[in-house]
Amino acid sequence: MSIDKIVLQTPIARTRYSHLSKPDTKWNSDGEYKTELVLEKNTEETKAFVKSVEEAARAYYGADAAKAMLPLKTDAETGELIFKAKSSFKPKFVDSDGVLLREANIPNIFSGSEIRMFVTLKPTAAQGKIYVSSYIQAVQLINVVESSSSSSLEFDKVEDGFKARPDLGGSSELQPGDAGARDLASSFLDQ
Repeated sequence: MSIDKIVLQTPIARTRYSHLSKPDTKWNSDGEYKTELVLEKNTEETKAFVKSVEEAARAYYGADAAKAMLPLKTDAETGELIFKAKSSFKPKFVDSDGVLLREANIPNIFSGSEIRMFVTLKPTAAQGKIYVSSYIQAVQLINVVESSSSSSLEFDKVEDGFKARPDLGGSSELQPGDAGARDLASSFLDQ
C-alpha cells in the first residue's frame, strides 16, 4: 500500500525564524512561508509528536527509515528540539478559539510567537538522500509577538544626565567647552 501523505498537528510551541505572515524571498524569488518550532523536550505531547514523525518515516521508507532526514533536529548551541516546516502557499490562520482569520486580520508573526500547526509530511528525495518533508497547512495563533516599532522604544527620563544642545533638538544651554559640558576632544585627549 502506497502512502501519499500524513497529516499531523504539532504541539503548541514557540516559533523562531518565522516567515508566516509574509514569505521569505531570500533564496526563492517566489517566496516560501516557513518557521521553526522550538518544542518543549520531554513533555508527553512532544514525545507523541516525535514518535508520529518517526512512524511516518517508517511508513514511507520501511527498512530504510533510519536513513531518512527528518524535519527534527537538536540545536547544537541551545540543545533545544527544533521542528522545521515550510510551504509555497500561504497557510490558513485561525485564532486561539479556532476562528478563521481573514487576510486583513492576520498579524505580523515574529519569532517568539506561540502557535501550533497542521502539517503534511511527505517523502522526498534529492541528491541521493531521502527526506520526510513537512509542509504547513494551517496555523493556530496562541500568543503573537509582533515587531516592536521605534515608538515603543522609549527610555525613562534620567534626572541630572546629559542633555542635548538646543540646536540638536535638546534643551541644554551647555555648549562644548562650557563648565559642566564635555566635548569629544577633551574626553579622549590630554589637554
